[in-house]
Amino acid sequence: MIYAHKPIVVYNGSAVCVCFENGDKVVSLALDDSCGSMSVLKRGSIELLHHGAAVTSEVFSDLSHEEDTECKFLVVPSSMENFQRAMQWLEFQGLDMEINSG
Repeated sequence: MIYAHKPIVVYNGSAVCVCFENGDKVVSLALDDSCGSMSVLKRGSIELLHHGAAVTSEVFSDLSHEEDTECKFLVVPSSMENFQRAMQWLEFQGLDMEINSG
């Protein structure tokens, strides 16, 4: 299933989150306009959920990404390469790729 949450629009920008769901797995793609500094929503990040728990840092453990020091999770930029890897994880049903898709 593919769905989007209602857009968030505030005085200094907007954001949207699109989710791709396959069973107990979800790839969440969040896009925003960097507090209104961009004309389109093109700054983004990817998060992976399995049974409702975040597994992004486990699946992308071999990549070095900016760490959000307040929330203690890895921020995975929404590049085509990262999105393709996330979608491969979403589609894979075996145990090997459950946690690490590398």
